[in-house]
Amino acid sequence: MKTTNHKVGYFLLSLTGSLLFAASISAQTLNGCADKVSGGLRRIIPPAECKANEMPVNWSIQGPQGPQGVQGVKGTTGETGPAGEHGPQGEAGFSSAYSYASPVPPDFCHNCQSEGRGIIPMAPYAESPILASLSVPQGQYVVQAKLDVYADGAYRGMCSLSTGPNIGYPTPSDLVDRATFRGFLLDGFLPVTLQGTVSLAVAGPIELRCANLNFFDPESLLFYSYLKLTAIRVNQVVTQ
Repeated sequence: MKTTNHKVGYFLLSLTGSLLFAASISAQTLNGCADKVSGGLRRIIPPAECKANEMPVNWSIQGPQGPQGVQGVKGTTGETGPAGEHGPQGEAGFSSAYSYASPVPPDFCHNCQSEGRGIIPMAPYAESPILASLSVPQGQYVVQAKLDVYADGAYRGMCSLSTGPNIGYPTPSDLVDRATFRGFLLDGFLPVTLQGTVSLAVAGPIELRCANLNFFDPESLLFYSYLKLTAIRVNQVVTQ
């Protein structure tokens, strides 16, 4: 009886390899019949059945899943890619009490001339001469004028930022901002800043006018330097 079992095991092992190869492309399970006396093994393809002197046997082509392997060694870090190109430099901003309500950035900017220095003429405020002017299309703007006023001794002056055209004294509807300054300086500079918002229904100028108002001392002189007049068009302006 032990010999018969041994024979069955031998035949099963010897035939498994060939049966697996033959059936790997068509089925997941191999079916066969083993002779109950001799242990002889033959393959069958269902729906064929074993004979009365045989016992059915079958094998799975794919064995059970093995245990998970150990994690592999971490690979080395790849080389750093090249740096991207520098973007274009943005327009210089300025400190202001105004903000843009629209997320869309200003669509263009006008910058007036930046002059080294000049004289602020002595004149009544109503006849203030133009120091700088911009001609801009219709739209909404944030405008700013900056300059350094130089004096040596007592001084008195005034500057106005307005839309125009104006002849001397701007009307209240055209006035954007106004600054008056007076005091005493010994060879010193006084920074002056004017700013505000403008809404132009049609194209027109933005003007900076300044006058020396120290009529009691005709020899008193006022100079300006580092003058800059800027107008930035925006979609919407909100004052804070």
